[in-house]
Amino acid sequence: MPATTQMNTRINPVLKAQGDSALAEIGLSPSQAIRALWEKAAKRGQDLEEVAQLLLSKGKTQPAHGDLVEEGWHTMDAAMASLGLDPAASPTASDDELLEEYWSERMAERSLA
Repeated sequence: MPATTQMNTRINPVLKAQGDSALAEIGLSPSQAIRALWEKAAKRGQDLEEVAQLLLSKGKTQPAHGDLVEEGWHTMDAAMASLGLDPAASPTASDDELLEEYWSERMAERSLA
């Protein structure tokens, strides 16, 4: 087994608990996460740029889940509007009725109805 070096750091206990919990969700221990970070940094090249973006993105956080959901709804509304569909309108036919209409149209296209 290769020689190892121990690293010690001070961290807010609440932050440590939250970080440990998040890492556990993806199957990593704190030691594994630190090793992975050091391996990325040691590789240099493009991986080093990824490490820098991750570590130095002060003030830039991922949007909250609710923000992403809201953005998704706006995207859907815009897409429906661009297709001339009213997002507020409810369908007037049931799934079975729509399916029956589809098959009737297909058969008519092929002169089978």
